[in-house]
Amino acid sequence: VFSNAYTQLTTETSQLQIKDKIIIVASKYNYALNTNQKQNNRGQVEITKISNKIGLNDSIQIITLQEGSTENSFSFYVETGYLYAASSDANYLRTKSQLDSCNTDWSISIKDSIATIKAKGEYTHNWLQYNNQSNLFSCYFGNTQENISIYKLIDATQWIVCNNSTLSIESNEIYNLQTNISVDNLIVKSNYNNTGQINITNGSIYAHKIVIEKTINDKWNFFSLPFDCNISDIVATDTDGDTLTYAPDASNGNYVIAKYDGANSWVELLGNDNPSLNANQGYIIGHWYKSSNNVTVKFPSNDAQNISAPDNATLT
Repeated sequence: VFSNAYTQLTTETSQLQIKDKIIIVASKYNYALNTNQKQNNRGQVEITKISNKIGLNDSIQIITLQEGSTENSFSFYVETGYLYAASSDANYLRTKSQLDSCNTDWSISIKDSIATIKAKGEYTHNWLQYNNQSNLFSCYFGNTQENISIYKLIDATQWIVCNNSTLSIESNEIYNLQTNISVDNLIVKSNYNNTGQINITNGSIYAHKIVIEKTINDKWNFFSLPFDCNISDIVATDTDGDTLTYAPDASNGNYVIAKYDGANSWVELLGNDNPSLNANQGYIIGHWYKSSNNVTVKFPSNDAQNISAPDNATLT
């Protein structure tokens, strides 16, 4: 949940510049370096990673990158001073109020989204890492702890953040977007004749989940999705409010999905096989439950989605 702004995973060193605001995160764990400077290290705060983005809260330490005193180095400014490695004998990460000749300088190298951050001063316990045994961030002699990553703050003023919100596009509606918005749920509705459209001329939508809501009849209906979807997550209901059961085998259930096998036939994806649907692949869906009734099928995305179309693209 994005409260005011959010951070984006930094995948290359070249993406960082002086004056950027960053947070430091354990690469394999849901923890970030927090604002509590202990005597010799920093603690952790729990975070949520969604599609290479992390929302912010008051306990996450935001670090401002400043120019270091040595070539190709940064200093890490926080509200009370500058982070630095403080020992050649112990694993210390401390904060001092003023810059010094090079103990507050850091080198950053990022490869495959893993950040190697080393202090460039005189102390040899200089490798900033995450200690998952002690639940803290500190500096170590060599690569002995867990990897960290850097997430960079995105300017909150460029986004309209709608917490606990749903943006619903009706089947006969064209939604024109000219800004950046973040929503919890994006629902795009479709029926036999029309599909809701999002016409993005400038900006993007970040949605924690997208749901394609398709109304079908008792005939086979062709469809394709712009995202991956687990069949077990699909919800189908008829006009009486009854929930349909996906076919677990060839003789049971109320509806089924099939895909083309390339040999001039359609193969049913039976529920016992725990199938999933792939983005941008064609399928057909049919039901045999109260065949006179329409059925509404909701296809949810597996993951959060970022939809950006600077070239006047349309999502349908």
